[in-house]
Formats: sequence, structure tokens, C-alpha cells
Amino acid sequence: MTRISRPHFRLAFAICALLSTLLLAACGGTSPASSDHVTLTFGWWSNGPQHDQEFAKWAESFTKTHPNITIKSEFLPFGDYFTKLQTTAAAGKAYDVIGQCSCNVAPYYANQQMVDLSTFSDFKASTSDIDPGAVQTDTYNGHPYGMPLGVAARVIGYNKALFAAAGIAEPDPTKPLTLSEFTQLAKKLTVVSNGKMTQAGLFTGLDQDASYLPEFFAENQGVSLFDNYVNPQKVTINSPAGIKALTDYQALWKQNIEPSIDDNSWQAGLAGLQSNRVAMTISGPWEFSQFDTSKYGVMPIPVSDAGKHMQRMTINSLSIYSGSQHKAEAWEFLKWAAQAPQQQQYAAFADTPVNKTAFANSNTIIKPASFYPTLQVEATNIRPYLLSSKTQLTTTITNILQDLIRGKISPTDAASQLEQQGNSVLAGN
Repeated sequence: MTRISRPHFRLAFAICALLSTLLLAACGGTSPASSDHVTLTFGWWSNGPQHDQEFAKWAESFTKTHPNITIKSEFLPFGDYFTKLQTTAAAGKAYDVIGQCSCNVAPYYANQQMVDLSTFSDFKASTSDIDPGAVQTDTYNGHPYGMPLGVAARVIGYNKALFAAAGIAEPDPTKPLTLSEFTQLAKKLTVVSNGKMTQAGLFTGLDQDASYLPEFFAENQGVSLFDNYVNPQKVTINSPAGIKALTDYQALWKQNIEPSIDDNSWQAGLAGLQSNRVAMTISGPWEFSQFDTSKYGVMPIPVSDAGKHMQRMTINSLSIYSGSQHKAEAWEFLKWAAQAPQQQQYAAFADTPVNKTAFANSNTIIKPASFYPTLQVEATNIRPYLLSSKTQLTTTITNILQDLIRGKISPTDAASQLEQQGNSVLAGN
């Protein structure tokens, strides 16, 4: 056997070490975290001064268990935040840890601008207590690019006084109405005087949402707008059942259930309920703390007439920028954020936690406590919202649906246009 001289042995060892380091780096950052002091930059969109302060304090508490890692947080208005993210991600200068809304993540995931978290050896163990639906929402083309943090579980908020004035009993907080029952309820709560709506049975403010409300009516007919809500390849609404769904969707405005989308005097959410002009609206944990439970209540989102849960939710997540110099340290932060104690703390000022243990023990944290049973119905059925790297898709779908709402086109024409124009966008034409 040929002996390797000491200088050649040292050279061979150094080359092997270098190759190992390069291979680990190429896999997304499975190298161990450094014991040297590291500052991680962290970005999120603003939800008001108090929320931002609590969020920053929560993130910075990571240092208590990781004293060599400092978190430097930045909060910007929603539009400004995602504009900056788009610019800095392309320029190689994005935050180490990036706050993500599933409503905007697809282009970053499709372009692999975020680290594939499955390259970390403990990814599966670190997500074992996370709701599988939330993990699936952050998975694009088979690769998980985000660590789910919270879910925007929508519910129906209602004005108790308007229900009482109409002689209608308050709804069960844990038993969803069917879509048909819900639309009939909204009709009874609508008031029209001298041809003008003075009280809306329902105002969602979602006429610019391309996939939320229309999908309810599609699934109620056993179809869907898309072949897949994560990276869709085809619009699938142009069928007799799809046309019936669009007809029922248009009826919300045609039958004076929702106010005109061109009347800007209406408000959605809690503000709508407080105006005493809106009987029911879409709400969620982000405004629960402001609810006066003596005046307002919540109920589950309606299910299909066949009893199928139909809600799709946005997930707020944490991703690691692929250009970060501190991937291993960033991964430590993501793992920490996903654990039950941190998730419960997060729930006190932000979203419904996606950690199953944290959610099961959030009845004393989510306020008002009386709303927790309704969240239990919604947040345990997480299904992905629309994720497409084709940024024009939402605009195209929205424009067609607004023409339908305004009565400019028929449901049949809308189905045809959605298919033709939507598939053209998806095909990259």
C-alpha cells in the first residue's frame, strides 16, 4: 500500500473539508449554527404600533435562549414591505428571516429565492406538531420554503342588535350554516328603502379577492375555479356546474344581499358592524380584541349544502432568504418560533397558532374567550389559499368577476372568459 506523505495528507484533508463545506452550503445551510455573535435581520409588515412593538419584543426574546444571536426587526406598511422584499430579494440584499403571507409567496418560492427547509436534517421533527394543512400551504413544487407561524382563520362577525330587530335568533357559534341557509339569512337581514339599500345583510368587502368567495359557490356545486390551488395549471370553472356557481355568486349583488361594489360608503369587518348598517361580515382574530361581545358575535364560515368545509386560509410564515449568510442561525429562529410556548405567545397579539399543542391550549390566550370555540371549528381545517407565481392571474380573475358582479357580462360569459384568459396567463402567453 502506498503511504501518503504528511504534506500531501494535510492537503488532501483540507480539500475534503472544503468540499464538505461547499456541499453543505449548496444544500441550503445544514451547517451547524456558529457560536460567534450573529445579527439576524428580520422583516414583517406593519399592523399598527402596538402590534409591531409586541411582535418585535416576541422575536427579540429569542436571544434569551440563543445569547449569541441578536434579532434586528423592521416593520413596514404592507405595500411598502412587499415592494422592498421584491427589490431586495432580486438584488441579493433581503432580510435573513422574511415574514411571508401565503397571498404573496409563490413568485419567491417558484424562483427558489427562499431556502428549501427540507435540507435541514431536523425539518420533519421541527414541524411534527404543526398542522399538516399549514405545512402544505408553504410547500411549492414539493419543497417546503416556509415555516408556518399563524393562520388567518376567517369567521363571520355579526351585529346582535340587527339580528334582534329582525326577530332572528343569534346563530350557534360552533355549528356552521350551509351556504344556502346563510344566503337566505343574509336576505332576511337586508333592508331596502325606496329602492336604496340602507342595511346590508352581508358585506364581505371581498369583491377584489379572486379566489375566496367565488370558490365557496364553486365547491357548493362540486367544482373548483382551479385544478389546484397551489401552483395551478388550469382554470376549471367553465362547465354547467361552474356556470351555476357563478350565477349564485352574482346573486349576492343581483338580489341586494351585498351592497354595490361601486358604493364606497360601506365598510367591512368590525367597522361595518359598528356602523349598524352591516348585519354580517368577514372578521378574524386580528380584530377580536376590539369586539364588544355585548354587541357583536361570531359564527363559523358556511359549509357547502352537502356539509363540506369550504374555507381556504392565508398562512403567515417565516422563510430564510437563499442569499443569507446566516442560514443555520436563521433556522434556529424558525424552529424556536414553531414551538408551542412561542406560538401561544404569538397568538396573544397576532394570528391563530398553527402549532396543534399551542392551539389546543389557547382558550385562555385568544380574546374574547367566547370566540375560541368558533375558531376551533375553522382553524382545524386548514386548506391552502391560491398560490401562483403568475402574478397577473389574480388581476385577470378579479376584473372578470367584477364585470360579472356589475352585470356587464353573464355567468356563461364569465365562465368562458375565466377559462380563456386565466389559462392564457397560466400558460405564460
